Amino acid sequence: MSTSKPPSGGRAPDGTEPFDPFAPIPQPDVVEKSSETTWELWNDVRDKEHARYADTVPMTVPGVLSPLARPGAQPGAPIRPAVGTGATGLGKLLEECKRNNRVCPQPVQWQRLDAMLRLKAHAGALATLASPLSPIDWRTTTSLAKRSIFRSVIDWAAAHALIEDALQFVRALPEDQWHHMSD
Repeated sequence: MSTSKPPSGGRAPDGTEPFDPFAPIPQPDVVEKSSETTWELWNDVRDKEHARYADTVPMTVPGVLSPLARPGAQPGAPIRPAVGTGATGLGKLLEECKRNNRVCPQPVQWQRLDAMLRLKAHAGALATLASPLSPIDWRTTTSLAKRSIFRSVIDWAAAHALIEDALQFVRALPEDQWHHMSD
């Protein structure tokens, strides 16, 4: 590899000045012409930009999030009634488990579902079935993690031909026996 030095004239072969780290940084020549006109042009541009957006309007009612509920509905009644989408098997089970922002059954109901699945499954399949959360784990586990664990139970039921049994179980649960994302 050859290193060539610029010719003795001080210019690089392409005609540019070689880089000198100690040379002063060149400064542009700035000439201000009619600063009032420039400022007016700037204000015009700024006003045109702001004209595209509506003024911010304060809220009329202080925002307080409350659980979803229909007026006049009994506590624990479904917020959104079951509506079929044409899904079959696993799709129906997932649809039912996610309705009304459900996460998973409450601990007692989850244990009942677990016991039912364990009774109906063959012995070799039980090793891969996720157990319900313990009371300590229930209090410290996020809703998203609970949903993920419960989803693994649903997938397990699908893999072991127990979808219809799980679907009957979850359809029979009243809404107040479900843990929701807002809980």
